[in-house]
Amino acid sequence: MGKIKVLPDEVACRIAAGEIVERPASVVKELVENSIDALSDHIRIELRGGGRRLIAVTDDGEGMKRDDALLALERHATSKIQSVEDLFSIETLGFRGEALPSIAAVSRLRLITKAKDEILGVRISVDGGILKGVEEIGCPQGTRIEVRDLFYNTPARLKFMKSKNTELSNIIDTVQREALCYPDIGFDLIHEGKVLLHFRGGVALEERLAEVFPGVELFPVVGEYDGVKIHGFMGKPDYTATTTHKLYIYVNRRPVRDRFLLRAVVDSYGRVIDKGKFPQGVLFLEVPPEEVDVNVHPTKTEVRFRHAELVRSSVLDSITQMLGCVPWITAKPAYEGKVEVLSFGNEFKPDKCLNKTPFYQKSYRVCDNKDFSFPSGKTLFKRDGFFSSLEIVGQLGGLYIVTASERGMVIIDQHAAHERVNFEKIKKSYVQGKLETQELLIPQLVEFSPGEAQLFIENKEYIESLGIAFEEFENGSFLIRRIPAVLPPEEVGKLIKDMLYEVELLGRGNGFEETMDRLFSTLACHASVRKGDELGREEIKAILKELDLTDFPHSCPHGRPVSIRISFEELSRMFKRT
Repeated sequence: MGKIKVLPDEVACRIAAGEIVERPASVVKELVENSIDALSDHIRIELRGGGRRLIAVTDDGEGMKRDDALLALERHATSKIQSVEDLFSIETLGFRGEALPSIAAVSRLRLITKAKDEILGVRISVDGGILKGVEEIGCPQGTRIEVRDLFYNTPARLKFMKSKNTELSNIIDTVQREALCYPDIGFDLIHEGKVLLHFRGGVALEERLAEVFPGVELFPVVGEYDGVKIHGFMGKPDYTATTTHKLYIYVNRRPVRDRFLLRAVVDSYGRVIDKGKFPQGVLFLEVPPEEVDVNVHPTKTEVRFRHAELVRSSVLDSITQMLGCVPWITAKPAYEGKVEVLSFGNEFKPDKCLNKTPFYQKSYRVCDNKDFSFPSGKTLFKRDGFFSSLEIVGQLGGLYIVTASERGMVIIDQHAAHERVNFEKIKKSYVQGKLETQELLIPQLVEFSPGEAQLFIENKEYIESLGIAFEEFENGSFLIRRIPAVLPPEEVGKLIKDMLYEVELLGRGNGFEETMDRLFSTLACHASVRKGDELGREEIKAILKELDLTDFPHSCPHGRPVSIRISFEELSRMFKRT
């Protein structure tokens, strides 16, 4: 007798359940999406024990007839698709016909439902995948599904469950994720009798956003590229989180947690937020159904695009345009409670000016706001020379430029500001093929370890594209003969080693554009003023003027803030004048 055998249905159902039902939040997601597909106006989710003891989802949707309800508990029974071709034009959230039987296989499930034209509804009881009873009952139109004792018959899965609060947090995130995409539907989430979420139905997206993102300033993102439509609202770079839980992405109204799309959004902010931080907001992508495969993962949270690079560039371009139009960023002063009064002593150099000439050339773009619309009648910010209008007070500690505005004091990080200016000038010159170089009268010798030398050779394409000409010398050393004109010659050795570090840090598999951006920022860093550099008034004016003309004046290319603002009101509170 052979070793290979067909698995019993009970075992097959348990395996399928393991793929689809990972935790209580998975159950909530599947049941809520069924309710959405049933054209519900209101969905109520009740929980006990963080979803382990009870998950009950009630809707006022179309409901089901008796025979359909019984079939819904069979594997691969669905009303969403009928043929293979239908897989390429899916518009509903569910389509596999696996969710209900998978949930029923690992819980005690009760399904109560009634279709519109039926006199009576039906109640079906299933324990661990085994049908226990079917009876007619009186009930309103719609469906209620109760899932009790989740994983009661799979103790191994119970061991991997997180704490009640953790599971509850995941459920809250799941409900918010669904609610954001369907502001026309009302949602209630109740745990142990306490209302955790209450979303009214029939509202505009802006109202739903205000409930999910309280206190976060969001800006519209719009774009259309060869059939890929993008719209949504994203936060300013100073509204970041340490996880991606506040970054909601949808493809054809389907919530996804696709790493490809998450990376595209994060890369859009890559030069204006700190590493390890993630933007907040909601992004909707509309793609022709035949251009996207949603049948990639059992939980349907990942997708595959036929033209992935088009989608990625569409996301990058749309968000980049938005970031170029948002107001400049001001970080809050880093003080709380007790205020220490400082004496500046000799470090503060008010109005100390050297007669130096400005060292920048103009290049600027102003965002046109007419195509955007804002909630509450707001209009997009349009830069109008804010930094140029500031009154220069002086320099502080060889690090900061102190200025005054009509509303208070603005402190500018001189290196970060100059770095932003240089980054955009270098990138623009490179794109236009006008990156200026300088021949070194005396070639500089740069010595590498064997590993560095190999990395240097492997990345010859990137190094040379920045205008650096070199030749191999001996024992892992290289002669540098030509460098970018913006770079002081004494910075050559350190610049090249820093560039190699950035390339190695990125690793393989990154696009040419992303790698070049990293190298542009490294070059800009080495070409910019440093700590201790004294700046004359004309130099400061030049930096502020050029900063106004950049696309992202609020942060340096590495994501650090360029400026902070302290209002007169804040100063008055610090000095206890109010």
